[in-house]
Amino acid sequence: MKKLITRPVKFCTVIACCLLICACATTQPVMEAQPDEDAALTYDKARNLQATGSEAQAYDMYLSIYHNYPQHGKAPEALYAAALIADKTSPRRAVDLYEKYLADYPNSGQTANVREKLFLDYMNLHNYQQASSLFGSIYATHPDKKWTGLGLGLIDSLRQQEASEAALNVIAAIYPNSQGDVRRNLRKIWESDLEKITSAAALANLEKNVTDPELLEILLAREAKIYLETKDESLAQKVMSRLGGLGIYRGDEDGVAIRNSIGVILPLSGKWEAVGQKILNGVAMASGVFALGNTPNVEYIIRDYGSDPERIPQIIDELDRNSNILAVIGPVGEAAGNIAAKTLQQKGIPGIMFNRAELEPQEQSFSFNNFVSIETEVRTLLGVAAAQNITRFAVLYPNDNFGNLFTRKFEMLAPDFGIEVVRKVAYSQRNVDFKQEIASLSEGFTITTDAEGKETKIPDFNGLLVPDSAINAGMVASYLEYSAIEGVTLFGPITPISCASAKTTWTVPSL
Repeated sequence: MKKLITRPVKFCTVIACCLLICACATTQPVMEAQPDEDAALTYDKARNLQATGSEAQAYDMYLSIYHNYPQHGKAPEALYAAALIADKTSPRRAVDLYEKYLADYPNSGQTANVREKLFLDYMNLHNYQQASSLFGSIYATHPDKKWTGLGLGLIDSLRQQEASEAALNVIAAIYPNSQGDVRRNLRKIWESDLEKITSAAALANLEKNVTDPELLEILLAREAKIYLETKDESLAQKVMSRLGGLGIYRGDEDGVAIRNSIGVILPLSGKWEAVGQKILNGVAMASGVFALGNTPNVEYIIRDYGSDPERIPQIIDELDRNSNILAVIGPVGEAAGNIAAKTLQQKGIPGIMFNRAELEPQEQSFSFNNFVSIETEVRTLLGVAAAQNITRFAVLYPNDNFGNLFTRKFEMLAPDFGIEVVRKVAYSQRNVDFKQEIASLSEGFTITTDAEGKETKIPDFNGLLVPDSAINAGMVASYLEYSAIEGVTLFGPITPISCASAKTTWTVPSL
């Protein structure tokens, strides 16, 4: 009995195992093939629906392939097809799909088309920040005519939105590959839009994307100008040195870099800071750093001696030793100029001083003044006086080097013009009023009294020379009126001023 019962059980067990093995063997291949078959069939159905005008259904099917079979060969094509359908009615939804395509399938066949369509959708949706980022990433590797044209459109749109910095970044990318009118127009935009940027930090950030030396030159000029306007001389100096380097490292015949360095020594702090700053601005403008064309083959090395002219020899020595300067501009004033002139003479370095007084003549002198010479001014004044039949002069002059030099030269040349100097009165530079000096001038005056008892002083000269500043000359004019001195014409080597007395005129040389 045991054998009859056991055999059927064993037989059934064997049969069951065989059936299970067969089932496993037949179902496994079907599970592997099903996704490929379903994705392909679904893609074909979607295309047929799209062809017959059922784009909504086709759109859903395309997306089902992307979501259900993202690794399938048809998935990138399906996602792109869905994005094209969405683009007709909902660019925002299309943007989302294009972005997914680039994220998931960056190296697929439609990548170039997807980038272009995504860029255009960004532009249409006014998403200029995203458009700029996408453009920058593409143009770095695809600087072709198509993307150059798209970039030009982006520049126009950014400028209309007053996004100057973003527009300048796009220009920085396009400019090196541009030519002809496109290049010229981009340069004009670069120059004008840089003027709208008032932050040196923003310019420094922009500089990171600039590879073209022409654009960099204009940018550095703007940066230097901002530092000068904010009186940050040290940073202005660094930028101007870099700016000079762009124009001067051109190389000689052997390819060796050539540097033409000029030292600029000015009082950029202390008592004469305002004067020094104005001169520095003038140097920057005259050097062409803000000009549209190429800058001169020169770099300017700026040094501040403050209120201590005794530092000037040390500064000149350092500039000569470390920078091999060709010449020096500055310093300012008589004392500083004389100190600089001696050091420059010893080293054989030419210097242009900002000094009203004439330097002492020397053989083979290396120092020059940038002002019109005293003799030229004196001759011009004497010529004007002679033409106006003013033949008798008094001189009221400051007791400093310039005042003494001007007075001596005037007195020496006056006879050549038929003019006589009848009286000279000196005054201290620290004078706060001219009452005593005007009284000294009045010696020898003829005094008349009218019917009402009012006295009038008739001077024995009809011309008065005041070789001083406009402020002091104006004070002299007011004291003349106060002292009832009439019929006198004032002369001086400075800019015309408005005198207090209506009966007193002020004459300066017209050079």
